Amino acid sequence: MPDDGRYRLLIEAVTDYAIYMLDPTGIVMSWNPGAQRFKGYAPSEIIGQHFSRFYTEEDRKQGIPALALKTAVREGKFESEGWRVRKDGSRFWAFVVIDPIRTAAGELVGFAKITRDLTERKLAEEALKQTQEQFRLLVQGVSDYAIYMLDPEGVVANWNLGAHRIKGYTSEEIIGNHFSIFYTDEDREAGEPQKVLEVVERDGRLEKEGWRVRKDGSRFWAHVVIDAIRDDDGKLIGYAKITRDITERQEAQRQLEVARQALMQSQKMEAIGQLTGGVAHDFNNLLMAVLGSLELMRGMTDMLQSSLGPTIVIDTHFPLVSKPVLGDANQLEMILLNLAVNARDAMPNGGRIVIATQEKVLREGDGTRLKPGAYICLTVQDTGEGMDEATLQRAMEPFFTTKGPGKGTGLGLSMVHGVAEQSGGWFTLRSRKGEGTTAELWLPAAEKQAPVVNRSEREGNDARLDRVPLVVLAVDDDGLVLTNTVAMLDDLGHTGIAASSGKEALEILRQQDSVDLVITDYAMPHMTGLQLADAIKGEWPELPVIIATGFAEMESEAQSILPKLAKPFTEAELVKELERIVPTGRDGGRVLKFRTSASSTI
Repeated sequence: MPDDGRYRLLIEAVTDYAIYMLDPTGIVMSWNPGAQRFKGYAPSEIIGQHFSRFYTEEDRKQGIPALALKTAVREGKFESEGWRVRKDGSRFWAFVVIDPIRTAAGELVGFAKITRDLTERKLAEEALKQTQEQFRLLVQGVSDYAIYMLDPEGVVANWNLGAHRIKGYTSEEIIGNHFSIFYTDEDREAGEPQKVLEVVERDGRLEKEGWRVRKDGSRFWAHVVIDAIRDDDGKLIGYAKITRDITERQEAQRQLEVARQALMQSQKMEAIGQLTGGVAHDFNNLLMAVLGSLELMRGMTDMLQSSLGPTIVIDTHFPLVSKPVLGDANQLEMILLNLAVNARDAMPNGGRIVIATQEKVLREGDGTRLKPGAYICLTVQDTGEGMDEATLQRAMEPFFTTKGPGKGTGLGLSMVHGVAEQSGGWFTLRSRKGEGTTAELWLPAAEKQAPVVNRSEREGNDARLDRVPLVVLAVDDDGLVLTNTVAMLDDLGHTGIAASSGKEALEILRQQDSVDLVITDYAMPHMTGLQLADAIKGEWPELPVIIATGFAEMESEAQSILPKLAKPFTEAELVKELERIVPTGRDGGRVLKFRTSASSTI
């Protein structure tokens, strides 16, 4: 078969390409099945027609068909893509190649035209382009997130609106700069930006939080996500970086944590107060049994000096104050001794302890937990080792101690806190490592000074009490304290009757009509001393009641009305309290007149 025949068979078999001939003026001279399938014309319908009918109306008006032929003649080939029109008027996206056909002598005899239908690819490209544009607009429109690209070296390649808002740079200012500009000086010196890119290149992704720097130098807390971007062959071509400013959230979380810690500390200190108050009460009962029958004069300075040893220098600063404080003298002495011993233990090589008092008035808005009013602040300051923040936070927890085994229970400071809080005051520690510690005990000042009894009055009262013995009902749930109190009363010439509970005390009072006075412990099970006092007032309104307690958690109203005997009390203190309530007349053993006083003051 001649070559011409083979070429014809080849062209006639092609259906994916339109292959046909044009004469030098553009008239269609041949038509293959591919051309018929693409454009819809049968050979008889199109051969002899000008090829311009395949072009859109707009292209024909602009002379595009003639320009295509001129270009093919001038340059030896014309190649382009564009919209073409089928017989039914529908359009398709065509890839077109036009080659001039010449004789051996170079004479132009026509054109060979090949057209391929790329509509599906064009539509896919348009869809992709539209999607990319929508994504670009989306990214550019996001203002809450900084979204931008980095090249493989970390140089900023693009920049969205959110990046401008959060970091302060315009796209002109930042594109082309290295992203390390956003890091703090400390992070850059530590090589953090490079480490980040190395991690992302290795793992594909990194998410973290940290401080970043704006254009104006201000810092913000950032949540950062960086993803590696690779081509189809897996080659790294850059990084996608998303940054969010979460400074407000971080601050809110910090404030929430501070509030949570404050609440936990408040609840913990309340529990400590309840625990140590109970421990103090039990301890005072033991002291009551040991010291109740002794006359003890304490010289605190001499006692402290002898207790602390010769390597400790004690300085005292006690300026004249206008008001005393409500409290238990024995408890205060124990508190002072406890604080001084702690200070000594913090100075193993010796040092100085300064003990001072200061009168202060607190007002609303002073930023303390104490109620407004007058206070006396007792401070014990040492030049010792001091405490770090972690130790300081736990210093007042029960059983927490930095001393070695056998050298402390860890209850000392927690008991001081409990006693202070129950007295309406506050105990606090200030300390820094290597700078010593200052303990502050705040106690509310008393409104009035307790009456002072001189020696002549004391002797007269003692003689009068000897002449007028009393029948006193002592009530306490601690058997040892109860026995000691009755023994004291008997030793003073009075008649002591023992009751181990409020219920038993009421039964005794209903059976005997000769009781002149009731001394009752405050903290008792089933019925407290205050509840017993209320019951007595209901049946025997003129019978005096003294509350004896080392547990200072009494209602403020009861403190101002009922006489109070602070435990542990000595025999002399018992006499002093009885002097205030001694009867001025009797009728059948029953008190006719008596006077009461407010709580004892020191």
